[in-house]
Amino acid sequence: MRLLITASLLGSWHWYLDAWEGGEVKAMSDFLDTLARKPIPKNEAMENGIRFEDAVHAACDGSFEDSDEDYNRCVHEIADYVRGGQWQVKAMKEVTIDNQDFLLYGRLDVLKGAWIHDIKFTHTFEQGKYLDSPQTKMYLSLIDGPVGMRYDASDGHNVWVDEFRRGDVEPIENEVSEFWSWLDMFPEFKEIYIANWKSF
Repeated sequence: MRLLITASLLGSWHWYLDAWEGGEVKAMSDFLDTLARKPIPKNEAMENGIRFEDAVHAACDGSFEDSDEDYNRCVHEIADYVRGGQWQVKAMKEVTIDNQDFLLYGRLDVLKGAWIHDIKFTHTFEQGKYLDSPQTKMYLSLIDGPVGMRYDASDGHNVWVDEFRRGDVEPIENEVSEFWSWLDMFPEFKEIYIANWKSF
């Protein structure tokens, strides 16, 4: 039996483990929905992120202009970074961890030259924020060629760039092992995961 693992699954797990006081119930509900692979309703932040990425994609083809001068400038700046890259690259890798077969899977925003690019629309940014992100670890494990992963982020007024070189990023396999071991302590969660994440 082979089990699928994605960065979003591990991210949901982290969100649950690190839930702030008062947010535990919501974090638990979201994690269980992820384990059960229930569709997640789009919130405002997700919609804004999709809109921004679509705008950058359109700007790469020269077909985007926005009346908001700052937003327009940010979109075009990031478009200049990723223009000519491959968009929405699907990648997967079979691994065996702790005697269990897993299929690692991800969809990269843009693959261009030496870098994997991820486009973020965020209201807050901190340098190094994504170093320990499951997304960074997963994507660099899935693609052998690139030097590292680069986050091109904006709040519609500013643009920030954060780069992580491969050698500075912990392999995703370590995190998968931790997740699998953690599930052993919660048989009911493990049962839900196995039932919904089988990959044939």
